[in-house]
Amino acid sequence: DEVLIMFGFLTLTYTEMLKGVSGEDEVMITAIMHSLEKHWGKVDQEVFVAAVILNPMYKTRPFFRNCKFTHAGIYLLLIKLWKHFYCGMDPPVELQREMMDYLQGVGDYEGMDAWVQATIQNSAMNHQQLDPIPMYESISFPDQELTPLKKLAWHIFAICANSASCEHLFSKFGLILTQLCSCMQLKNLLNTTELALHL
Repeated sequence: DEVLIMFGFLTLTYTEMLKGVSGEDEVMITAIMHSLEKHWGKVDQEVFVAAVILNPMYKTRPFFRNCKFTHAGIYLLLIKLWKHFYCGMDPPVELQREMMDYLQGVGDYEGMDAWVQATIQNSAMNHQQLDPIPMYESISFPDQELTPLKKLAWHIFAICANSASCEHLFSKFGLILTQLCSCMQLKNLLNTTELALHL
């Protein structure tokens, strides 16, 4: 979910910057925006969109109002992802009701919004990074089987948590080990990659 939010933030920031510049700055900002669009075009966008929607801190708030983000559009997205993750199986009938409860904050999800706000405040005070999975755990019992929406959310957050940073790391190692291997020693290759991750 952070990847999509960051893409959106960077796009909005550079779009605003583009309005007040000219010359070399305009060329540079335009190149950055084209790079962002190129990278966004390569990712599995539906998984990232679902990760934002299923993150209780955001739900549909970051998105413009269009047919993709109506309840019907979101349900179609969840069905598509369910079938993709679970080998073409149709989702359980309860998924639609549970999705509606989640988006409206009713039923099993009635207290979730208050819990999320308290978690956000607590994390800010303690300088901790927020994780949506414990927010779902707050409305479940440990021995309880996952409901369809929670099961889908767990699956999506596991993918997103592993995709952006790990793929970036592996692509860095691929670049370094193929193009730079003959110029640098192994220790320098590892140090360069580790430094890039921290920057």
